[in-house]
Amino acid sequence: MKGKQSLDQSDISYKVLNCYKKCELHSLTVAEMKCFLASKKMKVGGKKEELIQRINLLLS
Repeated sequence: MKGKQSLDQSDISYKVLNCYKKCELHSLTVAEMKCFLASKKMKVGGKKEELIQRINLLLS
């Protein structure tokens, strides 16, 4: 996430929740997903599909 640390956490959370509601998590970048998961104290490693699964589990 080097270079992406300036991402505002509230903006990321809003974007992730909005994409989740629209079933469009795949449109998020890996950096955005990792930032969101890190804020929730979740594991941030893995491929994009794994990150999407974690977000789905967290928000469902």
